[in-house]
Amino acid sequence: MNVRQLSLSPTAGHWADTGTRLLAATGDPRNREVMSGLPYHFWRYGTDAGVIDGVATADLGGGEAVRRAAWNATQLALGRGLGGHQFTDARNQRLWPAPPPSGSTVINVFQLFPRPVIRDDSVRKVFFIDQTLTQLFDHYGDHHRPISARAMRRAIEWEWEGYQSADLVIVNSEWARMSVIADYGVRVGSTAVVPQAANFDPDVYAQWIERVQHEPAPRADDALRLVFVGVDPIRKGLDRLLRAMAAVNGRGRRITLDVIGVSSSSVPRELAATRHVHWHGFVSKEHREQLLMELIGRADIGCLLSRAEAGGNCIREFHSLGLAVLGTTVGGSPDQALQGASWLVSPDESDDAIADRLEWLCRDRDEVEAKKAYAWAHRDEVLWHRAIERIREPVNALAA
Repeated sequence: MNVRQLSLSPTAGHWADTGTRLLAATGDPRNREVMSGLPYHFWRYGTDAGVIDGVATADLGGGEAVRRAAWNATQLALGRGLGGHQFTDARNQRLWPAPPPSGSTVINVFQLFPRPVIRDDSVRKVFFIDQTLTQLFDHYGDHHRPISARAMRRAIEWEWEGYQSADLVIVNSEWARMSVIADYGVRVGSTAVVPQAANFDPDVYAQWIERVQHEPAPRADDALRLVFVGVDPIRKGLDRLLRAMAAVNGRGRRITLDVIGVSSSSVPRELAATRHVHWHGFVSKEHREQLLMELIGRADIGCLLSRAEAGGNCIREFHSLGLAVLGTTVGGSPDQALQGASWLVSPDESDDAIADRLEWLCRDRDEVEAKKAYAWAHRDEVLWHRAIERIREPVNALAA
């Protein structure tokens, strides 16, 4: 069967064609900058696999920052607190320039549908999310930007309406599924768990795999090589990693660390001075993805010691490049790690305990190499085409 390509003209505000399955996000899913590239990769791989026919949402345009500032100012003047603009009707309506066609299926990677879509029984509604808003507000706590209690309550009520109207809620972890069921009353049979996937361009990724298979990266020494990727050094536990690493190097071991996503100025001065750390700052996937893969791929272990984490997609990306993972037990993060290629750290684990783990890994290099070998052999499991395959089955069942 030929699948017609559906496209939405954000300026004209109408459908160019009538399609079957549409993808929705907090902007145009075809824009790689939206939601850290997750909807872009879902759209690209899903379109190739015939799971996605087009998009349901559009980019908000350059005036969104001004609208957000004006909304926040109004809320403060009314004594309603700060934050929550992303959960307003007006913003959500701008995301959806036209209603989905009757009989279509819309897969939304955001927790909110417009209320007219919620009430439209002719449209099948599917969610693909990493956490509920209840988890975002409760679990992330101080790590989430401020939002008023009123805005949180209204957003969760709206979210509840959407889940109740949905045909299927796909989540990235058992942790998220527990919230969907316990906090929102969704039936177990209307849920599915599909972990995230590595957000790498398939062509660039294939080129990297081809090169490293023929030209393995040389090792200059026997140091244990770690890598960290993230833009929030405290929530993602970079400070914990740096303190533990400094302790181990002080014991005569040799550990190196590549930090990608933040600069040394983002952490306290004493941590920025940690020896054998290379600070790379932000490395754009859109423009320097090959370099990003090279920086990550030369490490032994990818590290994510988060204090709060809905998923931690860098875990999937570490595994896709053949790395073992020193990960976290918080939130939905454990479901993103390959069991045979990872070790997990509790958010309550002390710096000394983490240092002891790192020293043990320095001594037991056979253990490290075994985990890396497992990740390399199972890298296909963390790629988007596998996630799309797992999403396809329950979505297809809706039309049966």
